[in-house]
Amino acid sequence: MDVIEEILRVLENHNKFVISTHISPDGDALGAQLGLLSFLNDLGKQVWAVNTDPVPAVYKFLPFSDVISSSPPALFDILIVVDAGSLVRIGDDLSKVLLPEKAIINIDHHVTNDRFGNYNWIDADACAVSELIYQLIKRHGMSIGQKRASCLYTGIMTDTGGFRFSNTTPVAHRIAAELIAEGISVDEIYRFVYESLPSSRIKLLGLVLSTLQVSLDGKIAWICVTQNMYERTGTTQEDTENFIDYVKSIATVEVALFFVELKSGKTKVSFRSKNEFDVSKVAANWGGGGHQRAAGCTIKASIDETEKIVIADVQRELETERAN
Repeated sequence: MDVIEEILRVLENHNKFVISTHISPDGDALGAQLGLLSFLNDLGKQVWAVNTDPVPAVYKFLPFSDVISSSPPALFDILIVVDAGSLVRIGDDLSKVLLPEKAIINIDHHVTNDRFGNYNWIDADACAVSELIYQLIKRHGMSIGQKRASCLYTGIMTDTGGFRFSNTTPVAHRIAAELIAEGISVDEIYRFVYESLPSSRIKLLGLVLSTLQVSLDGKIAWICVTQNMYERTGTTQEDTENFIDYVKSIATVEVALFFVELKSGKTKVSFRSKNEFDVSKVAANWGGGGHQRAAGCTIKASIDETEKIVIADVQRELETERAN
């Protein structure tokens, strides 16, 4: 029995499920979560979608997004975690509340996933977790339908950067074609995600880009965002999604970084690579992980201190790779 059949058997044999995903959920996290929620609802199951953070405004157009809450039920049978490399990625408080003496189904596509579930479906070749949820539904035999298709297409579109990142595979395009055939509005989804930004976000972008720094002859570049910038522009962390792409677009850049000051005093770091340099290894040095070309971590240090130590680490790793 392969892992998909094993998971389908677990879903069939239980009735109450909680589905959760990582903090600061993105399009794939939400697309996969909501697509799976809808699938389980249609199987006649009781399902709760529970996240630490609210749905970002840009993704509130997604079908079923209004049912996501931060309050888990007192009783449930199975916890399903999607798009999270470790259980703590769903949030410290929520992971403690949800940590059941029950089974955990772990569905993910991060190569650094620590296989925390009783059932682990980890496919690092998948462009997005939404691709895996699509496979799950198809294996069951249920039709995808327009609403689920909108969720899953959004997940695949956003995690492939609009089908332009290196993880865009023939499989991703074939699945996207089948989802489009369900009658979704591709232009409307694109407009919601990429062309419905408030002016405050553009003002924040201006402040963030003004922090741009480079090193190693332009091979490494980074930007920062502080709590003060949010206060000045009336924005929040969710408004920074995709800011790192501006840094990555610089011609000479091989590694792009984005340092995000958190309210807790910690610093979140996002990494992107344009070549074969594996940023997930650098992120792992600091307790994080991800993919070869896209990774992240959170460090218990101020943004200034984090910037110093992480940039030094990236420089060292990049120079070592060059020497070899």
